[in-house]
Amino acid sequence: MARQTTYRFDQITADELRSRGGLKWGDIGSDQLAAWVAEMDFGLSEPVQDALRECAERPVTGYPYGAAENEMTGATIDFQWREFSWKLEPSSIRPVPDVTEGIRRAIMELTPPGSPVVLHTPVYHPFFIMVDRAMRDQIHVPSLISDRGRWTLDLDALEEAFSGVATCFVLCNPWNPIGRVFTQEELMAVADLAQRLDVRVIADEIHAPLVYPGGVHIPFASLDHPAAERAVTVTASSKMWNTPGLKCAQVILTDPDDQEAWDTAFPSEVVGVATPGLLAATAAYGDRSGWRDDVLAYLDRNRGILGEMVVDLVDVAHTPPEGTYLGWLDFRALGLDRPAEFLEKNGGVVLLEGEIFGAPGHARINFATPAPILVEMMERMASALVALDG
Repeated sequence: MARQTTYRFDQITADELRSRGGLKWGDIGSDQLAAWVAEMDFGLSEPVQDALRECAERPVTGYPYGAAENEMTGATIDFQWREFSWKLEPSSIRPVPDVTEGIRRAIMELTPPGSPVVLHTPVYHPFFIMVDRAMRDQIHVPSLISDRGRWTLDLDALEEAFSGVATCFVLCNPWNPIGRVFTQEELMAVADLAQRLDVRVIADEIHAPLVYPGGVHIPFASLDHPAAERAVTVTASSKMWNTPGLKCAQVILTDPDDQEAWDTAFPSEVVGVATPGLLAATAAYGDRSGWRDDVLAYLDRNRGILGEMVVDLVDVAHTPPEGTYLGWLDFRALGLDRPAEFLEKNGGVVLLEGEIFGAPGHARINFATPAPILVEMMERMASALVALDG
């Protein structure tokens, strides 16, 4: 039996979401529905609200301080062990403002200067910008899709890319925008290639807390494999607990040499991190209120709605997500190279264009929204595509 949520997410309206402000709903038209940027519409859990309320009331809004960093470190370690059976030491955690900045710093300081970076596409679009900012060339390896619509890494193409001058591979798991959660077999195959061809893996695992029944997230660096020992993990509580604006993520370094190199390059460990973000991350990772379970159950329900209603989008293929709150839609059979642009103009639904992820003809939809809004989005999209067909 599906879990019954105790929060009244269905009652949140589009007008209420617009009145909150923020990037997702504040930067679109008053008659449009937002399904683009990857943040949820469900607010904050009580523990995170309490932490921010205390932060304002004490007040403690100055520069980050040691006790707050230590508490965040402890909460991160506890969460990784509780959820993924991954045992970490306090010496392995480094706070950074966000995941992309953590990856950029890791590329800059932990890989040979000037060496290219391998990316598996389609992939989270800020990676392209982040690699440029790290002043590195990038090698894009298109992924494979089966006749049944299942996306996988192209291991032969990765081997070819790793065999050149590249020394770093950025792995996105769970996979934004696809929604895949890689299996242990898939991760071990990447680890085998990385070890044999001397490529370091940097894993973006920000969506790790967002996995649905049937899926299991396995931290790459937790594998029993030599390649995992020198892997870098970058994660945050911000996707699951809805706090991307609070600027606090975690880089996890399990290699002592990497820890030393990082601290030499960044002696002020918390540079760019916000004190409220440290406190919110601590509260999120320690959240036992049931909020996460309720949100995941609600998202799972929305995932089902998306899967059922995408059938009405004639000639549109859908990749059911195993994790994240992101749906990946394939419009190529309709001859639409820029489907998000078409649907925004003709349906008032704001998606993200697949082209920016490295896959023209696709679009990403964020279904972390009240179910009535999701239903209206899908109905608008269906009407717009029917008009196209006519």
